[in-house]
Amino acid sequence: MRIALDLQACQTASRHRGIGRYSLDFTQALLANPEGMEFLVGLDGTYAGEADEVLAALEGRRSRAAFSRYYYPGPVQPHGHPADGLRPAADGLVANHYAGLSPDLVHVHSLFEGFVEHAGGSRGLASVPGAISSVTLYDFIPKVFAEQYLAQPEYRAWYLSRLQALQRFDVMLCISEATRRDAIRLLGIQPERLAVIHAGVGAEFKPLGGDRSEHAALMRRFGIEDRFVLYTGNGDFRKNLTGAIESFAKVPAADRRNVQLVLNQVGDEKSLREHASQCGLRPRDLVITGKISDAELIAMFQSCDVFFFPSLYEGFGLPVLEAMACGAPTISADNSSLGEVVARKDAMFDASRPESGAELLARALRDGDYRENLREFGLQRAGEYTWERTAALSIAAWREARQRKEEMVRAPRLGMPKRPRVAMVTPLPPQRTGIADYVDELVSPLSRYLDVDLFTDADPESLQAYRLRFNVRPWQSLPGLASRYDSVIYQFGNSPFHAHMVGLLEQVPGVVVLHDVFLSSLFWYMERHGGVADAFRDALAHSHGRGALSVLADEGEMAARSRYPASLRVIEGAEALIVHSAHSLEVIERYFPDSRRPVVSVAPMPLRLRPSSDGTPDLRKATRSRLGLTADEVLLVSFGFLADTKLNHLLLEAVAGLPSALQQKIRLVFVGENDGGEYGASITQQVRALAGQVKVEITGFADDALYRDYLEAADIAVQLRAISRGETSKAVYDCMAHGLPTIVNDYASFAELPAQVVRKVEARPDAAVLSAAIAALIEDDEGRRLLGSYAYGYIRRQHDPDITARVYASAVEEARRHRSWASGELVVKSIADALDGTASSPRELDAVEHSLAVATRSSGSPRLLLDLSELVEADYRTGVHRVVRNIARECLLAERPTQLKVDVVAHDRQGRLRSAETYASTVLGVPPGGGPDDVSIQGGDVLMLLDSAWEAVERYDASIACVHTRGGRVGAFVHDLIPLRQPQYCVDYMPAVFEQWLRYVVKHCDFLVCNSRATADDLSAWIKETGAERRELQRIGHVHLGSDLVEGASDVAPARLRTIFEGEALLMVGTVEPRKGHDLALDAFEEAWRAGSERRLVIVGKEGWNVTAMADRLRRHPQFGRRLFWLESVDDEELRYAYGASAALLQASRSEGFGLPIVEAARYELPLLLSDIPVFREIAGDHARYFTLGDGSALARLLMEDLPPAPPKDLGRTWSQSAQALLHLVDRGGWDY
Repeated sequence: MRIALDLQACQTASRHRGIGRYSLDFTQALLANPEGMEFLVGLDGTYAGEADEVLAALEGRRSRAAFSRYYYPGPVQPHGHPADGLRPAADGLVANHYAGLSPDLVHVHSLFEGFVEHAGGSRGLASVPGAISSVTLYDFIPKVFAEQYLAQPEYRAWYLSRLQALQRFDVMLCISEATRRDAIRLLGIQPERLAVIHAGVGAEFKPLGGDRSEHAALMRRFGIEDRFVLYTGNGDFRKNLTGAIESFAKVPAADRRNVQLVLNQVGDEKSLREHASQCGLRPRDLVITGKISDAELIAMFQSCDVFFFPSLYEGFGLPVLEAMACGAPTISADNSSLGEVVARKDAMFDASRPESGAELLARALRDGDYRENLREFGLQRAGEYTWERTAALSIAAWREARQRKEEMVRAPRLGMPKRPRVAMVTPLPPQRTGIADYVDELVSPLSRYLDVDLFTDADPESLQAYRLRFNVRPWQSLPGLASRYDSVIYQFGNSPFHAHMVGLLEQVPGVVVLHDVFLSSLFWYMERHGGVADAFRDALAHSHGRGALSVLADEGEMAARSRYPASLRVIEGAEALIVHSAHSLEVIERYFPDSRRPVVSVAPMPLRLRPSSDGTPDLRKATRSRLGLTADEVLLVSFGFLADTKLNHLLLEAVAGLPSALQQKIRLVFVGENDGGEYGASITQQVRALAGQVKVEITGFADDALYRDYLEAADIAVQLRAISRGETSKAVYDCMAHGLPTIVNDYASFAELPAQVVRKVEARPDAAVLSAAIAALIEDDEGRRLLGSYAYGYIRRQHDPDITARVYASAVEEARRHRSWASGELVVKSIADALDGTASSPRELDAVEHSLAVATRSSGSPRLLLDLSELVEADYRTGVHRVVRNIARECLLAERPTQLKVDVVAHDRQGRLRSAETYASTVLGVPPGGGPDDVSIQGGDVLMLLDSAWEAVERYDASIACVHTRGGRVGAFVHDLIPLRQPQYCVDYMPAVFEQWLRYVVKHCDFLVCNSRATADDLSAWIKETGAERRELQRIGHVHLGSDLVEGASDVAPARLRTIFEGEALLMVGTVEPRKGHDLALDAFEEAWRAGSERRLVIVGKEGWNVTAMADRLRRHPQFGRRLFWLESVDDEELRYAYGASAALLQASRSEGFGLPIVEAARYELPLLLSDIPVFREIAGDHARYFTLGDGSALARLLMEDLPPAPPKDLGRTWSQSAQALLHLVDRGGWDY
């Protein structure tokens, strides 16, 4: 079930009030515990900053692809003005946005937004075509206290119009029983539309533990001297602040000695203090804090002597629950919802009588045992209210609403209006495909609800029986006749019979009946045998991205066909989808999460039950005789093509395990063809092994007559599945329709069958369990009869073809609604209706047009655009560039087209944005993903500056501005801060250039990714130290780098390395530059050599900046070429060999951002000798031996000792894992800062 949540209430001024807090906490609980629901989140794009805040609060709960933004023009007329067309237009625009998400249900967190600000559109969510509408009901306070709240005519009219709009919602989630009662009493809403979901309390609300000094300091800052009573109500009438003061003043002086009353937001403070004085309170008796933070509120809950809540009316009373959760002894008014929350009579009072509140407050202040009892009770009571429970109750209500809708769809229809005329594109008998038989069974009952014409590629000469009942035409004629039909229905399966439908669907969209979620074999056939160039490749790329193309290239067509459905283009091209099990929908959502699919209907598999006269003993006896069965034989059957996915071998093992007495009674028949490969051969071998014990047969291809003979003659069927691709097994339903007792495993669509209609074994059964189930049925004649009878009754009730036909008719209507949205008809009509008669100005019309344009630009699945500007311009083969190449390649291979598609781009010096696809395919070796050379920024795109293009940063200005305008994000990869922290190790101009770049990305980027936690910590510290201008809500995180591209050392030494590694060699990898510590390493080796060590030092890395003296020292060293070697340029093969042939890795760096050679060496199980710097400790932990920077003697001593144990091979990530971590960080969060 796809549920869209509207979070406008978390963006308006309500975000600072209880409604906003409730909505956000409720949403977090739903996303954390989805219970199989697919949640999408809609945000009001006209509140851009607040939308970003909500995204930050919900980060990690869902993929960014699940979030979308809508836009509408702000109003220019007051509420109710006859010329106000923009508010109704906003309703249409927002409804149109949600219609494009194809939700099963839309939930609005608050319908009552927008009176004092521009927020609009929520009323339209009661009318999203095809979707169930749902809304949260908080209270009816303005209606209950109309004199106080509805005195202003404009607000009264607005509020009453909202109550009227409320009546159009299908489901109303009430936050309390009191609100539910009010909805029935005040608005006459039917009880079945109302569900009580209560509220929860956040984990941050908890009792104080440990040191109280910070709390004491906070209390002093607010002027709280000692004991205090807390009330958190605001200046609203119903909050009864004057009543709180009057009750406190009436507490006997002895009981409130050294006790203060603490209030926060009170409105007119002067008047309130005057009232307190009139009640006899001194100024010090009353503390008014003003607005406080959540942390300060919690501290007050934790520290108060009593929480006093004299509100006159609440929808729920969340402060009461939060106070109890913090351990505050709580007493409350006894009205509205408060009684059900507090649920303790001796903790409640009559808020309309100050004396009642004073009496209970006095008791609480003087009676310590009572207070402690209240505290303990409150903690227990608060623990019963969780957001998880609220989420579960809501999902239950939504499921019930969905079930009511499905029951309405499936209910018999009488007095129908004119039937829609539809074209059905399908195979037909005698074509040898199960879908042809399916249509043969369905098409007659379907004609009751739809006027059906058939379009097929079947031989016209074989279709005479159909021509007598239907218009039957060749499929090629459909495009020319499409305008005659209200809709087109396509019967899609994973076989060549459906090849012509793919292109036809693109020309004439319609309802797709998806018999198989996997269509990979269909597209493979189209490419290999159907003359459609690259059909399979394109389907893989569009559905699954470059990773699937890599599998195709590396592992072959069969691996790609079995692993990937490749059906996304068909799914997204449909106007409505029909599947035959909830499992099929689960498979769609697993492979294509957050896809832009249409509404999906689950239709029962249509089954025509045999007439009762057919099931006579004489017919069964004759059929068994024809099959060569004796009267006392128990016929055990399994239908379908034999394959490992059907677990036929397990059935043979189970039969082999039966007692010999039962084996002699049964005959096992596999009704279908055997596999032609290795699996079939193994099955044949098993059958031969059972010869003499059990009669086993494999029929080969079974035509319809033979298939039905075995259904009639069998005593028990066994149908198992090991791997499901979303298909529905018609064979199981056929068995049940014939009253045949059937054993299935509890897997895939079989799991949806009620336990009383089939005999279930576990999803992954072993032979003994299956054998026991078979034996039990063989020996229980009455049990078999009952099971078959229940199965027959279930099929009769649930799988009547007439019910399927009704679902089809409903799907045709869904397709019409989808077509209305896709064509723009829906939004044009709604805007025209809204503006009709309002004499809208050109400016207002321009505002509507602008909103439509912004919405269009902001739609679509988000992309990650990896900027490789410097790398494409000039690859210097540095360590940073190696990192960039590897991350870019693996991100491209890990893209998820429906959630986060990945593309590579580059900016030239003039700021023009271009695709870097050619570079990706030719240099990175990634299968090309297609697309134009010119790249345009789309809504929700993420632009990530991946390489070190420090110069000409202004080239990014236009792209960054465009990304932010369209609701996207910008990020950058920070490899290290060495140019700023250790400028002595850099070229003289580098620190200034780098600082300019770093300040630029800190100012403009929404997130910064580092290669280690040490670098992330350093970056965060630098920003604080320098006060660098920083983008609001900016995040900082880290991803460790990969190390697998140098795995697999060759046993054959490259020619020039044969002698270098003959001795025990320690390897240093990295550019020779001052910060790498080659001078320290050479000092230490010289000392070790003088002491008699024979170990060798092998340096791999090119000559860097400012190392002329060091380079001369190396080249002129007496041991150069003997025990000292410098390989200034090595290819990948030589580097692999060097790692594999070395005895250990030595890294003497003074500063690093990561330390890639460490994790690369670990894959070769090389012991590690490392300089003691934070990032090396982060990466290697306890799996290395460390030496102090600058202490050559310390290193020399290590060189003369035994080497440490080797680190684990998986010390570091693979590049694929590194890329996956980066994508997860960008998409779902997990930031360090």
